[in-house]
Amino acid sequence: MKSMYIIKYSSSKDFTSMKQIIVFVVIYLLSVTPSLAQIINGLDANVREEVKAYAKEKVDEFNGHLSFIASKKYGDAVKDVHIQQALMLFIGKGKASVDNMGNEIGAPIMQVSFKNRRTGEVRVRDRFLTDYLPAMKNLGYTDVSVTSSEATYISDLQKDGVDDDGNERYRAVLSYAQIFVGKRDGIVVYRDLTKKSIEVYITVKTYGDKKLYEILLGNIKVDATE
Repeated sequence: MKSMYIIKYSSSKDFTSMKQIIVFVVIYLLSVTPSLAQIINGLDANVREEVKAYAKEKVDEFNGHLSFIASKKYGDAVKDVHIQQALMLFIGKGKASVDNMGNEIGAPIMQVSFKNRRTGEVRVRDRFLTDYLPAMKNLGYTDVSVTSSEATYISDLQKDGVDDDGNERYRAVLSYAQIFVGKRDGIVVYRDLTKKSIEVYITVKTYGDKKLYEILLGNIKVDATE
C-alpha cells in the first residue's frame, strides 16, 4: 500500500508595493514507495527531483527580494519588508539557533565576490545574511535584476539532526549560476555571473501516515565569478 507524502513550499513572486506582497503556499501531493529511508537516500528519483525543484523556487524567491532591495527606485519601507520576507526563507530566519538536541546552528552566511575590472582579480568574503541584506539597500543602481539558472545537486540528501520541535532534518547542497544586472537610467552599467552553491534544509514532519516536507535555505557560497 502506498503512503501519501506532502511537500509544502511558498513562493512570493509579485511585489509591487508593501500592500501587494503575495505569498503563495502550494501543497503538492506525491505518492511514493515504501520507506522514508529510501527517499532520504535518494533512491526515489521523483522525490529527489521534487525537492530540488522546490529549493529552486526558494532561490528564485530570494532573488526576487534581492532585486527590490538593491534597486534605488524603491523606498526603504518597501525594501525593509523584502528583507524580512527574504530572511523567512532561511533556517533560523537568518539568525543563529540551537536545536532541541543542543546542537548549535550558525547564522546563514552569504559569500560575496568582488571582481577588479582592470586586473580581473576576484576576491571573496563571508557576510552574515542579516548584514548582507541591509547593505544591499545602498547599492547605486536605479534598477537591479537578479536571476539564476537551473539548480543541480552537488550532494545527495543527508541526515542533519533535528529542529527545535524534534523533527528530523536533512540537508543537501545545490549548485546554480546567478546573474546580477545593475542599471542606471535604463543603461546596464554592471553585470556579472556567479556560480554558487547553497545548503538546503528539509524538515520532515509526520502527521499519521502523512509526511510534510518544509524546505529552508542555508549558507550560500561563491564557487566562481565571471
